[in-house]
Amino acid sequence: MEERHMTDEIRMTGEQFSRELEYQAALYFVKQMRRRGMISGADYREWRRILIGECDPPIGRIDNPAVPSPTAGTAPASSRSAERVPEPLK
Repeated sequence: MEERHMTDEIRMTGEQFSRELEYQAALYFVKQMRRRGMISGADYREWRRILIGECDPPIGRIDNPAVPSPTAGTAPASSRSAERVPEPLK
C-alpha cells in the first residue's frame, strides 16, 4: 500500500464536487431554518441525515459515516432519486 503524507494532494472529481456543492447549498437553508427556530434540533439532524443519504457528499459525510452511501453499492450515482423527501413543515 502506498504511503500518503499530509502534503500529498487529494483531489475531488467533478461529480464529487457537484454532490458536495448540492449538499452544502441545501444544508445552508436547513441551518437558517434551525437558527430562526423554524425547525427543532431533531428536525435539523433528520434533514441532514436525508441530505447526506441523497447527495452523498464526500466531505459532508465525514462526521456522519453511519448514513449509507448510495454510491457505495452497485447503482451508479445518476440513479439516485429523491424518494425520501421529508414531510413539509407545518
